Amino acid sequence: MLWISILLIATTAKMLTPHTVPNVGSLVDADWFLIYGLAIICAAVHFLKQPVVVLQKAWLLAAAVLTLTACFLPSAYRIPVVLTAFAVFVLCILKTRGRIVNSIALGVLFASALLSVACMLSHVYLRLEANNHDPAFIRPFVLGVLRMLGQQAWIDNGVLVFFTPAGERGISITLEKLGGHIFFNVLACGAITLIFLEGRMNLRKVLLIGCILFAYSVLRFVFLSFVYIGHPDMSIWWNGYVMLFTILPVGIVLGNVVPMRNSEEIAATKETSFDPRALWKPGIVSLFLAAACAGAYVLEFPGGRKQGRILVDEGHSHWEWTTERMSTDVYGVKTVYNYYCLKKLLGHFFSQVTSNRDRLTRHVLSDCDVLILKTPSEAYRDDEISAIKDFVAGGGGLWLIGDHTNVFGMCSRLNQIAKQFGIYFNPDAVTALPQGRQIWTPWEPFTHPIVQHMPPILLATSDSLCISGDTEAVMLGTNLFSDNPNYSVNTFFGDFECGGSERYGAFVQAAALRYGRGRVVAFTDSTIFSNFTMFMPGKPTLALCTVDWLNRVNGLPWLRRLCRALTVVLLALWLFALVGLTRSQALFALSCSAVLGLLVALAAHAFENRLFYGLPRQHTPFTSVAFERGHCSYHLPILSRTHEKTKNGFQTFYVWTQRLGVIPSVQHSVMQACNGSRVVVFIRPTKDFTPYEIGRLERYVDEGGGLLILDGPTNKQSTADQLLSAFGMSIFKPPRNVTPAKLMWKLGPVRDLQGQESLQIPNSRPVFHIKGGEGLLVSELGQQVISRRRHGKGLVVACTADHLFNNDFMGQTDAKPSHDRWVVWNMEFALFDMLLAGNGISHSNVRQDVAKSMLP
Repeated sequence: MLWISILLIATTAKMLTPHTVPNVGSLVDADWFLIYGLAIICAAVHFLKQPVVVLQKAWLLAAAVLTLTACFLPSAYRIPVVLTAFAVFVLCILKTRGRIVNSIALGVLFASALLSVACMLSHVYLRLEANNHDPAFIRPFVLGVLRMLGQQAWIDNGVLVFFTPAGERGISITLEKLGGHIFFNVLACGAITLIFLEGRMNLRKVLLIGCILFAYSVLRFVFLSFVYIGHPDMSIWWNGYVMLFTILPVGIVLGNVVPMRNSEEIAATKETSFDPRALWKPGIVSLFLAAACAGAYVLEFPGGRKQGRILVDEGHSHWEWTTERMSTDVYGVKTVYNYYCLKKLLGHFFSQVTSNRDRLTRHVLSDCDVLILKTPSEAYRDDEISAIKDFVAGGGGLWLIGDHTNVFGMCSRLNQIAKQFGIYFNPDAVTALPQGRQIWTPWEPFTHPIVQHMPPILLATSDSLCISGDTEAVMLGTNLFSDNPNYSVNTFFGDFECGGSERYGAFVQAAALRYGRGRVVAFTDSTIFSNFTMFMPGKPTLALCTVDWLNRVNGLPWLRRLCRALTVVLLALWLFALVGLTRSQALFALSCSAVLGLLVALAAHAFENRLFYGLPRQHTPFTSVAFERGHCSYHLPILSRTHEKTKNGFQTFYVWTQRLGVIPSVQHSVMQACNGSRVVVFIRPTKDFTPYEIGRLERYVDEGGGLLILDGPTNKQSTADQLLSAFGMSIFKPPRNVTPAKLMWKLGPVRDLQGQESLQIPNSRPVFHIKGGEGLLVSELGQQVISRRRHGKGLVVACTADHLFNNDFMGQTDAKPSHDRWVVWNMEFALFDMLLAGNGISHSNVRQDVAKSMLP
């Protein structure tokens, strides 16, 4: 029963970590609790014949340390840690209890402690899997089993190919399909259990367990391959029920071949046999041992900042230009698939940002601190590669930005540079399972400084990285699959469906490396820094923190090597210090001090990163427009895409503010929106405002801020009147909405629009009349559809025709202007011109001939 419990614990650990693949009809989020409960029951049955155990009072210290540790762990890991502490408390305090209560307490202690270990080990496994999806050494064993079964199959480019009546069908032999995560946890938990029960490391039994798990994983893979050939549904590889029921049989095998025998010394039953003074030596040593292990892995000495001179290479790139200005004059793909806004943002935070079209020589690189190589489509010369490598070794920062499927040859070009540092851009397209855009969320206890301040962000389609040596996985994506490219289409995208020959699981999407005195960062999704998504939440933070991390010279590069050497020395000292102790004393010293050491390392790592790697501070001011989301109901591509015909989507309206030279941001409260922004925008407000929030907005406008409120009759839960009433305005809602045929723009001249020109707005929807203020856009029936009102030093603008500014009407961000779009785009520019100017109403006009030339 104990082996069944270990298998259930390993499955629960896989479900608790972000590695779990979501799947409709598979195990739901709450099912892990049921599986975990079964693991406790199986363990309790095993311990039913165990004599009643009473732990010494000193174990209460371990329970206290565990409870404290739970406060600093990710939410998924807190439950097993807290239950472990609770079970220790029960075994220490409740001396009068029956055998059943005792076995349940031991079952909870066993299952919870192993689950905590398995969850922590999952981080180690994820890094192993992300960089080694295809274990070549397993292929001969799989082929051998298939030959024994008389199945015709062969290996083609790492893919197992079956010949079937329907034709050839390929299945990749990967760690994910072999059940590597669960079997890795089973091996680790089984070895720990053997040490606990037998009091020593039985290497022979551990090797036997490993051999059984290896053989079973191959047989399980072959069985599922036959199922997949007959019914080609990829979900069988990650379906929770299939996973559980195809793994449990190995528990019966392990129970018969490597039985877990009850130990009479799970804990000392006499408190007098426990002398805490005997533990101070191994306790202190193991405390430093845990800290040294953590330091060897995550220690991040910040180093000194450089001058902040950034050089963007344009000579090798014909995509994501930084030299094409985003303005109100030119539109189309080239203006949005463009890094102009990224370059402009960096210029506010770093001393110098320039573009370079010349050859990259040592002389050119001598005047920069951070070199950005983005989406290259032309090869680098040998002397350029040598110059870049020397630049990094001498203290320079290098940011390599690639994208999916080797489009435009960018992976091949970047690999000319990346391979010099042990990094490789794979020519694939990584996307979320089962299908859709990926949301990446920082979740690891040891978060890299580059991503420590980031919220969850929506990625487009990246490729993946292979890393080696001391390279760190800054962004480790899970629940993904690698789509094979299709070189017959211009973007090289495949079919975006996970097939049998493709890989899924964990992938490295961003990596960082210290090389000599310099640093390298590789990133795989160039699209998210394009103008049309650059200022969505998380994207500016990622860009600024990446450049800030690169803008440093490495300090104390030998520190991690010292920690690794100390780990070896301290391990030897710890083993020596355990000589003469009982197993209970050794376990107490190990558990308390190791957990405390891990806690200290976590706290020190977080404190160091927060202290030395805060958000960069701007050195030149910029104008910001805040789009409030806490009270509003509209869509931006923050955690999901905004489609072209989304009537509630306002991505183009949001991005078009960048054409006026301002920086938009998304804020989730009134207070955040009013802090430092020049204009605050509310679109389709639906949540009630508190008196304090309304008062804050009144003060904000009175001091010179701009307030824009977009609403319409389709917003049945509108709270816009709560805001407008504070400024002497309101929305009149007649019993029957009138749909006007014409809307007249009364503010002029605005760009190519003349004052009093009747604007033909096709397919206009019903609108409401705004009472109060000065009408800017009025209907032929006299309704004020857009109205403005001065308040103190600021300005309030309200609009009841929000449909004019949604994606359905304004088009996508790469759209070219038609007459109708051109009219509405210029209306938006005029409104923001007013709001940004406050009382001094002004408009950034363009020449008539330029404006008219943009019309079809």
